[in-house]
Amino acid sequence: MKCLLTLTVLLVLGAQHASGARHWLERGTEGSVPHRVLWRDPGPIGGKDLYWGPADAARVPRPPFTFVKEDTGGTKPKVAVTDANGSTWNVKFSGESPRNNEVHAEIAATRLAWALGYLVEEHYYVGEGVIENAKGLRRAAGSIGTDGAIPGGAVRA
Repeated sequence: MKCLLTLTVLLVLGAQHASGARHWLERGTEGSVPHRVLWRDPGPIGGKDLYWGPADAARVPRPPFTFVKEDTGGTKPKVAVTDANGSTWNVKFSGESPRNNEVHAEIAATRLAWALGYLVEEHYYVGEGVIENAKGLRRAAGSIGTDGAIPGGAVRA
């Protein structure tokens, strides 16, 4: 029951997330009036790639990462970075306690929701890395070393 509730909350919150709006707008049937879409028929689920989901091996965030800003919203430390390709990513760090680590669960939940036909943002897991120029951090200071070294985190476009 707890997993179902978590998945439902992720779907509702994901549908309202502003940075994912480009995925949620489609052309209306009458003219060019856009309308919001939460779900599409996914077709045969047996052929879906649950490893990547809506993500793509070619778009995996690539080091070096450069600090853009800290995001102090929510309950987990997060920062925005740019990668070697010039793409901007939001990095969410796991909690200090394994019981509070939602990083892997969030990625798995997006893959399952995508396979069921819900529109989700692409998520990647980055095992480790270095974020250059990460200075003046508040909440994320405990997640990023003084040399910029980071443990694994969920990365979202």
